[in-house]
Amino acid sequence: MGSGIITFGDRSMTTSATSIGDGASMDVSTISGTPYSGSITASGMTGGSWTATAIDITSSTILAATTIAQPQTATLNFTAIGPSTRVTLTATAASSTFTITAIPLNFTTWTAGTIVTTVCSKDGDAYRYGFNGKLKDNEWSGIGNHLDYGARNYDARIGRPISTDPLTNKFPMLSPYQFFNDNPVENVDLDGREGISYRLIKNVNGHDIPVARVIEADVYIAVNKKGRAGAYSEKEAAKVEASMVSKFNEHGYKDESGLPVTFKFNFKAFDPESIKTDNKVNDVSREVAVTQYTVKGTDVPFKSRTGFVMYNVPGLKDEDPNHPGKLRPVNGITTGSDMKINPARGIYPEYQAESHEATHFFLQAAGASNESPDAVDDHSLGGWMHYGTRTLTDDGVKVSGVDNNFSPEAAQQVIKSVPRVEDRKSN
Repeated sequence: MGSGIITFGDRSMTTSATSIGDGASMDVSTISGTPYSGSITASGMTGGSWTATAIDITSSTILAATTIAQPQTATLNFTAIGPSTRVTLTATAASSTFTITAIPLNFTTWTAGTIVTTVCSKDGDAYRYGFNGKLKDNEWSGIGNHLDYGARNYDARIGRPISTDPLTNKFPMLSPYQFFNDNPVENVDLDGREGISYRLIKNVNGHDIPVARVIEADVYIAVNKKGRAGAYSEKEAAKVEASMVSKFNEHGYKDESGLPVTFKFNFKAFDPESIKTDNKVNDVSREVAVTQYTVKGTDVPFKSRTGFVMYNVPGLKDEDPNHPGKLRPVNGITTGSDMKINPARGIYPEYQAESHEATHFFLQAAGASNESPDAVDDHSLGGWMHYGTRTLTDDGVKVSGVDNNFSPEAAQQVIKSVPRVEDRKSN
């Protein structure tokens, strides 16, 4: 009587053959597309042969077969096409001994190791951070249910924060309990606000002396030759850049210590026909700086977005605060790092909308940190923040009091509000 042994890794099966056709089979887990190879050793054969076959269980496809007709060592090679493969051993004679040794995977195996993690709860929650990479506070409402966003805390069970948005007054069109602008797939809710401010330091006779304060923002402006897909034309973009740099700096302002203030815009063009504007906004929203300010009511360092994306939206409208549920034409809308501009500015001075919205961007930090002043209605600050007075006449709506200037009130609010970072050396 013959016998056969199938061995696969640490599993094995033995069979005895009393007649031709006897045998055994064993199902093993495999990875589709992975090659397998095993050595087959036959011994003590007195006649006939043994056949080893690899068959895909799902499709019954024969992947490989080999026959041993004398005492020898042979090879069974096959490439798996599914998650399970059946290896069979069949006798073609009634007297022999047969062994299939381990069939190893043909790629690198990994050695077990130790990973050190910080356990953030006694119940074994081994990773401290949750959705959006925010710190989990498991002691508050259970494992993974409470995330610390700095300015607010998020309850994952209801998909909402447990407090109102500190910037509610700036966005009356949104619920004070909204998060991610009601789109958690596309947006990330950061714990910071907008822009950075720093002092320029100059070495004088071996001493570092502060000589100026810089308020800086990166401006990603949509540009292409013909001004398509929400872009400015190259000529329009050049005018926007010159206008903003000139208008923000033309009157000369100082901070609370008497340092002259310079507004610096780093303009960076992108073509919305090549890079989707929404994707650009999402990328820029993630560009943040850790500042010297702290989140309101905490000692958590305040993170601030460093720039915004500026592009045109013809026919731009927003909710009319005086008529809920109705929309009205607007010159621009800024939410986080997303700045939409209506190219049809009507009677307003050229490129005033861009300066107006950039001021909104800088003021988004007001009232959100311990060091910034309380938030106010931005439109009460005068200058280009003032909408002007609308009067209904026989000829239609007349707008008066339009001012294309950065008012001292707005400038001081911005200077105090924009989060500050470490001093930088003057060139």
